[in-house]
Amino acid sequence: MKTAFIYPGQGSQYVGMASEFYRDYIECKEVIDTASEIVDFDLKKIMFEENELINQTEYTQITMLVASRCMEKAVEIKGYKAEITAGLSLGEFNALITAGVIEFEDALNLVRIRGKLMQNAVPVGLGGMAAIIRVSEERIQEVCKMVSEEMNLVVQISNYNCIGEYVISGDLKAVDKVSDILKKEARLISKLNVSVPSHCKLMKDIASQFSEEVKKIPMKNPQMPYISNVTGKIINDKSQIATLLVKQLYSPVLWYQSINTMIEMGINQFIEVGPGRVLTSYISRINKSVEGISMQKLFRNYNLKA
Repeated sequence: MKTAFIYPGQGSQYVGMASEFYRDYIECKEVIDTASEIVDFDLKKIMFEENELINQTEYTQITMLVASRCMEKAVEIKGYKAEITAGLSLGEFNALITAGVIEFEDALNLVRIRGKLMQNAVPVGLGGMAAIIRVSEERIQEVCKMVSEEMNLVVQISNYNCIGEYVISGDLKAVDKVSDILKKEARLISKLNVSVPSHCKLMKDIASQFSEEVKKIPMKNPQMPYISNVTGKIINDKSQIATLLVKQLYSPVLWYQSINTMIEMGINQFIEVGPGRVLTSYISRINKSVEGISMQKLFRNYNLKA
């Protein structure tokens, strides 16, 4: 088998994520304890105890980064090794750690800043994201363009998850309008559990600030093949990675294109390293000839949330 590690983004978080691994694996415990010493809030309290902060971008991003890194240690202990890596949206930072581009501690600091910038870019309640299932890309693009022009607001496709499932992002009123127009055509339209409209033009205003932060982070060229969200292709040069990380803020996530790139390279096993099984479900819809494996499947003895 040729294996890829893939990492989920925002929306997969839940209270209690990674707690079993923290309890049972010293290597996993060290990840969370190390992160807790670096960040400026009680990381374990947000990850393990009931609270509302876990769904606020400022906190979601860093807790997801840490949870996925923690779980990766357990996957490695089981004997799995990645030959290529990619992550959806926020998950791309986990992929960069695995590929040896950035250190875990540097990723913590960068993601903490990213989350704060994104949370402050659009006031809470004014932006939104929604998944649209079983409507063509062309039809969604058409309606987004029409609504944007009519309302003079931002709404666009932000995620190409798999053929037949796309996410739109932008001003909440425009997202709701597009959703309302397409509700009779779609199999399902579902608002996402996020507090910020990611991967759309509303994030452009913070790009220059984030770029300055990215420049402070030491980077190395990837030690294994790594796929960028922005291009859906392998990126080998660290300077190009730095540029694309900034562009990723306001550019669509080319996820199914990224998966197809890996399949073309002979990858036939995708392990979703992190909370939930969203990416595993995408794999089965992108190509049924390859295997998607979630943490729930690898660790059946744990009561992990789907």
